[in-house]
Amino acid sequence: RGIYMNILQLSKHMNDSGVNSHIIELSRLLTMYGHRVIVVSSGGTHVKELEKHNIKHYTIPLDTKNPLIQIKNIFLIIKIIKKEKIEIAHTHWRSTGILIKLASIFTGINFVWTNHLNNIPSNFLYRLFTFYGKYAITVSSDMVPLLNQKLNIPMNKIRIV
Repeated sequence: RGIYMNILQLSKHMNDSGVNSHIIELSRLLTMYGHRVIVVSSGGTHVKELEKHNIKHYTIPLDTKNPLIQIKNIFLIIKIIKKEKIEIAHTHWRSTGILIKLASIFTGINFVWTNHLNNIPSNFLYRLFTFYGKYAITVSSDMVPLLNQKLNIPMNKIRIV
């Protein structure tokens, strides 16, 4: 039937948002196809939806701007990656992309980033701290110019779904 993976989905939170509806649906489908999906977020109302589909969730404070807590979060993510034998991570926010990039240095894990929004900030600092891993995924061809021209992501690293 194929190769099945342990996949980490990383989200700032699991509150009401289109991003989180996407994470739930993608996690549900990946699980249906035999993959094991783990979601890590700051928690929120949609954690119950994940549990309803038997998708494991870890709550860590990803929605903080406190640098000391964010450093601690990197080590918590590393611990989860090792404990759950994660093979690939999928991040859905630029801020969580920074965390998974740093965790990947210690674990060697591959990751991808899905950008769900057009017209996100793209000045020098934002470009510097946009980590997309193997691929930057976008939900619309309308967002390709943002990824390629404003964030300087090479076209061969951009995928549209």
